[in-house]
Amino acid sequence: MWSVAAPKWLNGTTAATAGARFKGKNRRNATRWSRICEVLEIDPPYRLVWRTLPTRLLPDSTRWEFELAATNGGTTLSERMQVLQIPALYERLFATMLPQHRDRTSDLQGDLQRIKERIETRAPTTA
Repeated sequence: MWSVAAPKWLNGTTAATAGARFKGKNRRNATRWSRICEVLEIDPPYRLVWRTLPTRLLPDSTRWEFELAATNGGTTLSERMQVLQIPALYERLFATMLPQHRDRTSDLQGDLQRIKERIETRAPTTA
């Protein structure tokens, strides 16, 4: 299971705006790590796009996108990720040690299911 905690906004920022940076904390099983990220696009409450910023230790960068769209009788939530850059050595290392980094299909489906369950438990009931 992949889990993302609430972000810590940096440089005096208190909300998502284009260019804002935040520290995101992640967890996969027993492994925990954090990344500095930058908001690329935001259209509340419909769309949020950010990327992880490369560092010396973690020189990769990944773009993440969440988008809401109205559908007949409901809402569709889409989650997308795209690896923007990754050194060849890291790609081979991740492919061997973390195969889900290359194909996150099941993780993305799990993310969406957890979000759906959380929303449904908070949804107001209609009489």
